[in-house]
Amino acid sequence: MITLLRSYKSNAIYEYYDFTDSTTQQVVHSVAYNSGQINNSEESVLLCLTGTKYTVTTHCNLNYWYPNSYLYVNAMLAGDEYQTLRAIRFHNYIGLPTTFTVNVHLSV
Repeated sequence: MITLLRSYKSNAIYEYYDFTDSTTQQVVHSVAYNSGQINNSEESVLLCLTGTKYTVTTHCNLNYWYPNSYLYVNAMLAGDEYQTLRAIRFHNYIGLPTTFTVNVHLSV
């Protein structure tokens, strides 16, 4: 089980992403441009995944996601305990990549 926790700050409608299975290229979850993102809010999506490797592609109609605006990929460990696998943001000015690979296979 994985949660995608998206924290939005200002200009939220310009910030969007795709979460894709790296093996099948199937888009598992996507947030499109101007699809209801609300400034200064958090949105969480729980996903039950069968694959182990996923690709996150970030997009923005501006040159960066607003400061402190992130997408967190969290793995459920037990009950309500989670571990952050990746904290992702978009920023052209400082040269961050726009595509990130996330391995969701955890050894316990």
